[in-house]
Amino acid sequence: MAGPAKRIIVEAPGYYPALALLSRDAADLVVGVGATESRGQFEAEQDLAGKPRLGTMSFGTFAVETALALKPDLLIATLAGPGQQDAVERAFAAAGVPVLYVDFFVDPARNTIPSIELVGAAIGAEKQAAAFADFHRRRIATIVERLAAEKPARPKLMIYRRSADGTCCWSFAKGFMSPFFDMLRVRNIAEDKLPGMVGQLSLEAVIESDPDIFVATDWSFWAESLFGPERTREQTLARLEATTRQPGLDGLAAVASAACTRSTPR
Repeated sequence: MAGPAKRIIVEAPGYYPALALLSRDAADLVVGVGATESRGQFEAEQDLAGKPRLGTMSFGTFAVETALALKPDLLIATLAGPGQQDAVERAFAAAGVPVLYVDFFVDPARNTIPSIELVGAAIGAEKQAAAFADFHRRRIATIVERLAAEKPARPKLMIYRRSADGTCCWSFAKGFMSPFFDMLRVRNIAEDKLPGMVGQLSLEAVIESDPDIFVATDWSFWAESLFGPERTREQTLARLEATTRQPGLDGLAAVASAACTRSTPR
């Protein structure tokens, strides 16, 4: 790149916070956004209101010609995977527009800092990226050192992910938040039960494992999502409580001790 990017397309609103961490003018740098506009009231959606929506690479709906017509000088995208990534990369390369791949989902423990540093370099915010990286590393080191000194018992964890049809009990075994829980000396009950990153546990397996901590996640933006589109504190807590009242889940140690929490994109 000849200079800092000024006209950026982000593949999804979820990558916008990386820009917002590093620039007060982040919204002004974005000329287009992948995916469709959600019905939620997320900070990223508020900042990006009115930006052209370009479809989704993973579902093959990304509008390449429309995106290039916006005259971008950078595309920030997720790590290459199934979908349109190869075709989009070829089209953008032919137009002289670089593609920057970042990862805050597959392996965030390993890739968050490199991703932030790459974004910082792309927009001329190297100092801000370095400051964030230093804070991130020092904070994690402090937590890990305290746990190593105290040597607490390793609690069992379930990361609950609601499926589109509401069936139980989908979970993350590897990647996503799992490496962070490993640092915290927490044992993920799905790790030795699922072969890949995401899969379905039987209710019987969850009950048998009886996790001490129950983390409900919801990264869907639609009305049928676990926590709904508004993502108010009251709504998320009410839906978390309803989830843990389901037969089988209501008897878990985590529910009895109220060691339940939620994770959303907000």
